[in-house]
Amino acid sequence: MTMAKRKLFIWKRKHKAMLLIEVLVEEPHKYRPGSKERGISWTKIAQHLQEGRMKVSQRSAREKFDKLYQDFNKKRKGRKWHEASGVHVEYDEIYQALTNIHEQIVNWQEQQQGKEEGEKVTAEEMRKRATGKLSETKRRTSTDNEENSDGTTPKKRKSHTSVTELLEQSIERKASKQAEQQLNR
Repeated sequence: MTMAKRKLFIWKRKHKAMLLIEVLVEEPHKYRPGSKERGISWTKIAQHLQEGRMKVSQRSAREKFDKLYQDFNKKRKGRKWHEASGVHVEYDEIYQALTNIHEQIVNWQEQQQGKEEGEKVTAEEMRKRATGKLSETKRRTSTDNEENSDGTTPKKRKSHTSVTELLEQSIERKASKQAEQQLNR
């Protein structure tokens, strides 16, 4: 059984630029790693590259981008030192695209951290409310809402109907029903 050899695709400078442009447009990094949405976005990127006569798969495009991004992060640290020393640093299309992608990734990570912190705060408040005593809960809600300045909660007024009044009303109803029944006979 002979296996057909796949031709090895060689990534040239223009191919790398096309890949980075597609990554900028599609933004696969805004989805959680390993998620279905992220896989779909990488598939779209590979399909767009295949339309441009590039023989790539989802995996090869993703791996090439990861390699480019890792190299960029290593070089970026070195470039900071060169820029500080006054050495001229050349900015090309690939470097600029990687810089834009890096900014997008950093912004996305900051948003995710903000969401996680917000969820932690709400979860902590829920735990406090669930485990706290009723009196503590009333005190906390009154201080949260600041309804009263003295810290007491307004009391509800009780109903004025007493047990004796209810008994008298039921006796009157029974008597009126009996009177109606006697008239109907």
